[in-house]
Amino acid sequence: MTHEEDARLWNVCSECWNLINQSAGFVTETRPLKLHCTILNTSHRRPRGNIPFSYSDILASDVCRNVLVPAPASGVVGTTARVVNFGTHDVGRVELWEMGSLGPNNEYVSCGGIEI
Repeated sequence: MTHEEDARLWNVCSECWNLINQSAGFVTETRPLKLHCTILNTSHRRPRGNIPFSYSDILASDVCRNVLVPAPASGVVGTTARVVNFGTHDVGRVELWEMGSLGPNNEYVSCGGIEI
C-alpha cells in the first residue's frame, strides 16, 4: 500500500469510527482506532483440539502464491511476516460487531453500522 493509499484508508476508517460512535454511542473506550481483519481463525475449529497447521505449507500453497507481494531485496532478514494483496473491493456498509457474542447461526452479533 502506498503512503497515499494508507492515509486515505485511515481517513475513511476514522470517519466511520466517528460516525458510529457519535450516532449510537457504541464505543466508550478512548483507545486509538485499530484496524482488524481476520483472514483465518483457527480458535473455534471443529472438532475441538489444538491441531496446529503449517505456516510454511500455507506460504507454499497455490492460493497464497496468488496474493503474496514479492519481498523487496532489501527486506528485513529473519521476519516471518509477509505482505499480501487481496485486491480492491467495494464496501457498502461498515458495521460494529460485539466480539465474544454469538447469534443464532454462531456469528458475532452486530451492534449496528453505517452505509458508505
